[in-house]
Amino acid sequence: MESHVDNDLLIKSEHLVYFRLAFALVSLIVGACVWSLTKLEIEPVGFFVIVASVVVYALIALFLLKRKVIRWLNMLNCLNGTLIALDIAALSALVHFTHGVESDLYFFYLLPILLASHTFGRRGIFVTACAASVAYIATLL
Repeated sequence: MESHVDNDLLIKSEHLVYFRLAFALVSLIVGACVWSLTKLEIEPVGFFVIVASVVVYALIALFLLKRKVIRWLNMLNCLNGTLIALDIAALSALVHFTHGVESDLYFFYLLPILLASHTFGRRGIFVTACAASVAYIATLL
C-alpha cells in the first residue's frame, strides 16, 4: 500500500525545482557573458539547448507539484529521481559545451542534487554522489 507524501517533502521538492530554475538562469547569464565578452570558444547552440531543457523540465516538475498531481511517495521518488538524473546530465553537458567554463558551477550544484537524493535514504545519496562523480570525470576526460 502506497503512503501519501508528507507536505514538508513536497515543499522541499518544490524549493529544489525553483533552485533548478535559478541555476538555469545563472548558467544562461554566465554563458551569454562568456560567449559575448571573451575570446573563449563555447558552443552556444548546445549550451542554450541544454539550458532551455533545464527550464522546460523544471517547469514541468513545478506544474506537477503545484497542481498536486504528485500524491504518493512513489510518485515523488520517481519525480526526484528523474530530476536528479536530468540535472547530472544537463550539468555534465554544460561543462562539455562550455569547455569547462561551467565546471565551478558543477560543484556548487552538487549540493541541491544531493539534497534531492535524500528522499531515497543513504543508499540514494551514495548512488547519486557516485553518478555525479562518474559523470563529471567522464566529462573531463
